[in-house]
Amino acid sequence: MSYEAFAYYYDSLMDQNFYNDYIQFINEHVKDYQTVLELGCGTGEIAIRLAHLGKQVCATDISKDMLEVAKYKCIDFKVDVMLSRIDMCDFAVDSQLDLILCLCDSLNYVIDLKNVKQVFENTYNALKKGGSFIFDIDSMYKMETILKDYDEENDEDDFYFHWHVDHLEKGSVKHNVEIIDKVNQERVYEEHLQKTFDIEIYRDLLEKVGFKEIEVGFPSASQTEYDFLRKLIDENSLVIVETDQKGRILKQIENLKIEITDERKYGRANIIFLKLKK
Repeated sequence: MSYEAFAYYYDSLMDQNFYNDYIQFINEHVKDYQTVLELGCGTGEIAIRLAHLGKQVCATDISKDMLEVAKYKCIDFKVDVMLSRIDMCDFAVDSQLDLILCLCDSLNYVIDLKNVKQVFENTYNALKKGGSFIFDIDSMYKMETILKDYDEENDEDDFYFHWHVDHLEKGSVKHNVEIIDKVNQERVYEEHLQKTFDIEIYRDLLEKVGFKEIEVGFPSASQTEYDFLRKLIDENSLVIVETDQKGRILKQIENLKIEITDERKYGRANIIFLKLKK
């Protein structure tokens, strides 16, 4: 299912710096782009940032509630973003684009491999010659280890949040999200399915539809997230993780056999110093 009432609480649960990292990554890897299509835009955070940079952005999502939130945010931030309700498995464009984005694990909501291929084919056809497609996915390691039976609960005076993840099969999970807004006397409960496939399967599908220069970021095709973190810690002796989603990070640390050597709090953010357990 697509996001419904949860869409109106989504931003309150996200770290805004998370989106700034995406913008930095985009600008480091794509030069001289002007026209952008975002698939699975959510509440519009990335689209709004790109519009502020002077880009011509069309932001799309299958959730009408996400688009409703995005619409009012575009008004508040005084940016011109075209918003459209689109199923990424079934779209075409009138004019080809410089850049297409599908971020924040949006592609993992496409759980059928045939539909994943269709997304890639639609995207390839919508790009100008020499255009770029940037997407991210949750890795198999994350699905099988970090998210397996993950549970996070936060009960405050005005707000209750419970997120539980059920492992269904290899690479497939169900997110169960409950929110109780104690101020507005509202309860939200939603279930969302996500699935991931091995990196080489995605690469093979990209090549089949015509993509030529394929670059895999973090982690690389030959590394698990654990291998990557271990290499990072071995080379630098210290890793600093800055986040206001402390519960999730601590769960990852436990699974990856990493221990906290120090922790300091600055406002809502936690800066955590890590090293490998001996």
